Amino acid sequence: MLYSVKVTGSHQEILEIFIKKRSGKNPTPEMVSPGGERPLVFGIQSLFYTKKANYLSCLEMTLRVPTYVWNHHQYLFKGTLIYAFLRQTMSHFTFRNFPRDLYGMFTYIHEEPRISLSEIARRMQIDKRTASAWWKIAVENGIIVPPVLRRKSFLNFREYVYFLKVKDPAKLFEKLKESTEIIYYMVQTGFSNFGITSKNPIDPPDDVVLSGERSDYCLSIPPNCSFEKSLEVIQEKLTVLKDVELKPSPLVYHDSFYEPWDEKDEILYWEYYYNMRKPLSSVMRENQIYSDKIMNWIRRRNEFGQILMFYFPEGERTYLPSIYVLKTDYDSVVIDLFSQLPVSSAFYRVGGCLVMTLYVPFRLIVRSSVRNVLSRLQEEALVEEYDNTIVEYHYRP
Repeated sequence: MLYSVKVTGSHQEILEIFIKKRSGKNPTPEMVSPGGERPLVFGIQSLFYTKKANYLSCLEMTLRVPTYVWNHHQYLFKGTLIYAFLRQTMSHFTFRNFPRDLYGMFTYIHEEPRISLSEIARRMQIDKRTASAWWKIAVENGIIVPPVLRRKSFLNFREYVYFLKVKDPAKLFEKLKESTEIIYYMVQTGFSNFGITSKNPIDPPDDVVLSGERSDYCLSIPPNCSFEKSLEVIQEKLTVLKDVELKPSPLVYHDSFYEPWDEKDEILYWEYYYNMRKPLSSVMRENQIYSDKIMNWIRRRNEFGQILMFYFPEGERTYLPSIYVLKTDYDSVVIDLFSQLPVSSAFYRVGGCLVMTLYVPFRLIVRSSVRNVLSRLQEEALVEEYDNTIVEYHYRP
């Protein structure tokens, strides 16, 4: 017998319906209260691995059951009827209600960018298909951006950044699609209305607001918390600014050439430029490079490059990217403060200024808090001045 009940909502609501169906009685508050929960895990991966597996298999199925129910009503969960019930109800859930740990997955991949999903599943004690489903959900919804590779600022790897004021940003955007020297460009609104990053120095059009060679990057590892909690932490740090320990800036320039570096090294760099998790077999097949060469190159990647991996708890589209340019000698203080935000923040130096890209939601309290923090830093003479621009849209060839 399959229940034809269609349910959406919390685990508590599911539990209420389930108990009523199995026992014929209305559940008491203590039977569905959130206190003293005990996780109940059902091994039903093979049963649910259907056309909807990408969604259903990610459930694993974990239903958090109050201890009272577990101790006094275990019989409700015996047999196979629970599977049929969940099959009817869970299939109507939105993916946001699925129990999953995408932040945990982010931390494992951040530590080891080429870790396999099988190994992640083993460490997280979940099924491999669950890990695959989580990864697909995370990438497709812009919650996790797969790790990318960027070179450090050695003399033979320098990149050149330009913030411009141009007459027609939209026209320039279309024109640059034909360029082979430009590796990134964006239309903006603010102190600059167009940004360019190139492999070599260029003669930019119209007015240059800020330009220079890019330093090494620094990308924050966001804490797993709400924006409200992160703002509380930032406020606490602001109260002890005078006692803060100044640290050397991580945004450095390397005044030497990185060697050796041959044509195959260059090919491998652009192969992994967009995705450090690209399969080894496809790189070998497409470029006729032996596996030993590729593996040695990957092992020494931290000598010449940096892995950048972004995390957006609510999906990248939920946040508005804003670029702030600061005149400051206190990079470590600024980086420490804005690294408390629960979404990835990027930092680098250009033309003697600290540039930071923040991804903040549209809620007024959060957006105003960024300004308030910068205002406080100005009061403490830690930031001389600053300005910002908002990224409208961008393109990376």
